Amino acid sequence: MFSQAGAWRLPDREYLDAYLARYEQEIESKNTTIFSGRSNGQDWDLNTLEDVRQVIHKHCEAVDDLEKMLGRRPARMSDKRRNDSHEKEYWKAVGQQGAELRLFDPGFPSPATQVMRTVGSLVIDPLLTSFGITTLLVPMLLILFIPNLSKGAVVGIVLGALILLSITLRYYSIMVQWSVIRHGFLCLSNMAKINTRFLILSDTHADDWQPSLHPVDVAIHCGDLTEESKLSEFQTSIQMLKSINAPLKLAIAGNHDFTLDAPFFKRKIAEAKPPLDPDLVKQEFGDHGEVQRLLAESDILLLSEGQHHFTLHNGALLTVYASPYTPSPNSEMGFQYSPATESHSFSIPQGTDIAITHGPPRGVLDMTDSKQRGGCEQLFASVARTRPRLHCFGHIHEGWGAKLVTWRGASASDAPSHFTDIDNGRTTVLETLASLRAGKWDSAEVAEEKEEKLASYTARGYCAARCGSGEGVSSQQTLFVNAAIQGLEEGKSQLPWIVEMELPKSVQGLGKEAEENEGVGTESKKQEDTAASGSKTPCAKRVHPEDQDAVERSAKRRRGVEDEGLV
Repeated sequence: MFSQAGAWRLPDREYLDAYLARYEQEIESKNTTIFSGRSNGQDWDLNTLEDVRQVIHKHCEAVDDLEKMLGRRPARMSDKRRNDSHEKEYWKAVGQQGAELRLFDPGFPSPATQVMRTVGSLVIDPLLTSFGITTLLVPMLLILFIPNLSKGAVVGIVLGALILLSITLRYYSIMVQWSVIRHGFLCLSNMAKINTRFLILSDTHADDWQPSLHPVDVAIHCGDLTEESKLSEFQTSIQMLKSINAPLKLAIAGNHDFTLDAPFFKRKIAEAKPPLDPDLVKQEFGDHGEVQRLLAESDILLLSEGQHHFTLHNGALLTVYASPYTPSPNSEMGFQYSPATESHSFSIPQGTDIAITHGPPRGVLDMTDSKQRGGCEQLFASVARTRPRLHCFGHIHEGWGAKLVTWRGASASDAPSHFTDIDNGRTTVLETLASLRAGKWDSAEVAEEKEEKLASYTARGYCAARCGSGEGVSSQQTLFVNAAIQGLEEGKSQLPWIVEMELPKSVQGLGKEAEENEGVGTESKKQEDTAASGSKTPCAKRVHPEDQDAVERSAKRRRGVEDEGLV
């Protein structure tokens, strides 16, 4: 909340955007902690303007949701309408339990300069004013009170007291104004970080494979649920996903799941020679929309391309970008395009926590057996520009592994590539197939070490990684995970990944109403995509903007700047 002229109000986007825009250069030029506070007994700091943008974005989303519930803008703190149950719970969550976030105004003068100005305002201005008043009153005093010095002394004392009182009032008035100008107060409860566990897998192809039973917060399948996109294969994959112990399960399609690419599938059916029997097609592949319905009934969200927001079961706020598209010279399968004749825009918004794609970016965990790069250049460029904390994918089975990439510079180059934008000296390869399987030139000792490490991972049922946290990490590093499960050899599978990441606490996850909805979940808007038909919602609250313009405005609020040539 911000204090203005003695009244309290919720900060609107225009005010906050203007505040950030006005002081962006000064804030970014400072090397010290510019935002600090205390929440839940722990001190925390915000060291980048992007951190503040994300906090403000989440706060504005909470205000929007509250406005929808109330049918009006939230009332001021002093307004009697605060007795409204929804609004009362909002203030309980956001106000009383929130931490005080002091937004330092770097455009304001330094403390020393401010002291001098304050002294001038407190002493010089009142003295000049008093001198003018005294100059007018002295002749009257001389005329009226010279015969009676005692009365003159009393009047002088009263006049002096009034002058001191005016100085005191001026002092408190200036200090209040100075406090309002210099500090804004955002009472937010979402500054605490929540550790969140993700199970990441891809390219299961309806194989006879069982995932780890370890509990996680979110399960993510990066596509190729099937081998031939048959209805029976989808049913097998759905049973596998249902066995995962996770409140929220997300999936995207892969090129093998071609029946989910309706235009492509219809075209292939129409082009078939001789014509296919419709009843046989229905028997093998199901009715139109049947797979989407089965997924929704099993609480598995099939994500369409674009950005998606979730308030998780653990109270964290998660933002993901999803895309099933991959480049292919022939474009003979679903969700594919030919780079020679087509291009695809992977428009990943700033502020995205996780990018979920079927294929890898070019140059990262995308080397094929033929020693060719199988990744997408446009995808790499978009990831390099927006730098999500985690990018998970599959598609290139032999590229399985994880790599913690450190980026060069504060922003991407004009034409991003893995040659120019990755700081290889500070990049760490966590695991690859080569680090777990004995190579032709490995010594017996090295081969044994690899075998023992693989046996340990296999017994556990997964490989583990963690997205870094701390100052600058969110913008300087991205964890890439290729989680392709199906191995290159018949009957052999590769390991899934469990990744831990700290996410901000969602304001929407607090308060009585959120507690009542926990484990049930609602959708604020049903999208016209593959996940919407007849859906039951999993144990998470899905947040959707109302239209495309809202999506763009939301993305701009998270990054604070206009899109500039995102590929």
